[in-house]
Amino acid sequence: LVVLLVVILFFLIFAPQAQIFVDRVFYRKRYKHLQALYRYTGQTRTLDEINAMPSSLASLISSALDAGRIFLFVYSPIQEVFAEAASSPRNEGPPLEIPDGSPLILQLKQREGAFPIQDAEGATTDLAPYPETLEIVKRVGASVLLPLTIQEELVGVLTLGNKKTGKGYSQEDIELMNEIAPRLSLSLKNYQLYTMETRRLEEVIALRRGVGLIMKELDVKAIMDRAVGEGARLLGVPAAAFAVLGGKDGKPEDNYFRIETSFGLSPEFVRQTRIPLNSALRRYGVPPGSMELKIEASGDITIQPSDPGRTYPDSAVIEDIPSNPVGNPDLEAEENLSSALILPIITSRGFLGTLVFFQKSPVRRFTKYLRELARSFADSVAVALEKARLYELEKEERLALKKIEDQRQLFLSAITHELRTPITSMKLSTDLLAEELEASELSTTRRLLANIHRSVDSLNSRIDDLVRFVRLNAPDLTINKETVSLQLVVKSALDLCQPFFTQKKQVIVTELPASLPPVMADRFRLEQILSNLLLNAGKFTPEGSTITLRAAVPGNSAYRGSVLVEIEDCGVPGIAAEDIENIFEPFSRGRGKTVTGLGLGLAIARRLVNVHGGRIWAESQPGVKTVFYFTLPLATTGK
Repeated sequence: LVVLLVVILFFLIFAPQAQIFVDRVFYRKRYKHLQALYRYTGQTRTLDEINAMPSSLASLISSALDAGRIFLFVYSPIQEVFAEAASSPRNEGPPLEIPDGSPLILQLKQREGAFPIQDAEGATTDLAPYPETLEIVKRVGASVLLPLTIQEELVGVLTLGNKKTGKGYSQEDIELMNEIAPRLSLSLKNYQLYTMETRRLEEVIALRRGVGLIMKELDVKAIMDRAVGEGARLLGVPAAAFAVLGGKDGKPEDNYFRIETSFGLSPEFVRQTRIPLNSALRRYGVPPGSMELKIEASGDITIQPSDPGRTYPDSAVIEDIPSNPVGNPDLEAEENLSSALILPIITSRGFLGTLVFFQKSPVRRFTKYLRELARSFADSVAVALEKARLYELEKEERLALKKIEDQRQLFLSAITHELRTPITSMKLSTDLLAEELEASELSTTRRLLANIHRSVDSLNSRIDDLVRFVRLNAPDLTINKETVSLQLVVKSALDLCQPFFTQKKQVIVTELPASLPPVMADRFRLEQILSNLLLNAGKFTPEGSTITLRAAVPGNSAYRGSVLVEIEDCGVPGIAAEDIENIFEPFSRGRGKTVTGLGLGLAIARRLVNVHGGRIWAESQPGVKTVFYFTLPLATTGK
């Protein structure tokens, strides 16, 4: 009994260690590879090894299980397929793919753990009676399938062919596969997330690049050309086209889409393809009659909802072009087109056209990810086309305005010439008559001649004002800014106006500090501003009144970097409050309605101050004072 107890105790203590010893002796190579596998899957958290992880895992699993052939498939949300990520030995043919939603994937999503296609003796089990599944299994040479799942999400599939000895896998092998499956699933999930983020980053960069190139274009045809090429490269498709409505003349009866520009399509296909409008709208799921054509003045044709509450379709996918042709079946067959993604281009004018991307391989599909990426790209193309349209409108308006301006200048030159010729003749005639009558006693005749002379001078002055005003309001007016001494320009303007002030017996007072800094201005135009404002003050105030001109650099931060000029008169009659806002408008007669002139002096002054980068305004207290203010940039800060 004691001996029996000792033997039982011995086995209880040493039997596990003995089994481990036996396993290590007889399965040494397998343990070595399994340890390497566990160690590697623990290291896959570092990004440096993620790119090479699938091939390394496949190689290690092949060695650990003595598998003759292994394929490792990882789910790609972009393509919506389980794509071949690695194989051992390496697959020399095209990469294999298993579509998501195929019978095999549906079976794997319902399974937990590895299951054999063939048992250990090579007999086919009842788990794969489906022809589609058997076809895929045959292509990869699988005898065991291992679904790799994490949190009920199938992230990959491991297929194992028979062992190198040609035998199937034992139950111990199946249990070993199930043991390593969670680690493989976690590793593949990391790989999947990494590749997805890398792909997204690359596509964001490509999208920004493509959109940037398109946004640089201002010509509609150039934008369309860019759109098909950059869009095809972004989505990784072999062909693309931009289809627009109607014929080249935009006739209403041309109710079809034609290809305006293309990428990867033959000229014959582009030239002959016509897609009937109603057929195209049905592709978008648009009911007949819910969209209507709009023919614009330019000849462009757009589609707009007949019901204001209806929205435009987002996109349409034609999965099988051979059985569901877009336009001409024969032409599409020659181009080997398999599927198409059609995106409407929507601008403020409506449904302008469609951007169409084509696949030429049945296994390539327009997945949800690609559709969203294409929609973002199409929206950017629509923005670029709208920008180009606005640019064209602006260009047309600028040309029209330039034509009007040229005509106005031509008319002004003609009318000025036609008016000045008789005026000059009248003035010379009055001068000659005055000389003839100088010694005469006919004072009445001399007075009438003087009146005619003054009237001619007044008319000539008004023509000068009108010509000056029109030229100053030209959109291409330029001035020559330089550093100018305000004191010198003020003196020049006063000398110019002095005869007028002398005639009205008016006194001009100047308050200009000696330290007044120079300004940045056009010397001739600044003299014109001062002359207009001084003459305006003298014209609208009584004889014998005083006019004060002062200038200083104000301490107010609102005028920082500027000099403030003031021209003040006695305020008789002054400017009424309701007229103060319009005093600078052309032909305004805010005060002194009986004073002669066209009312252009202040409008000219405002225009010149504005082009200098300054500001002009007026304040009036009738009977007390009226002050006109304007600012000019100092030479140290002015542009």
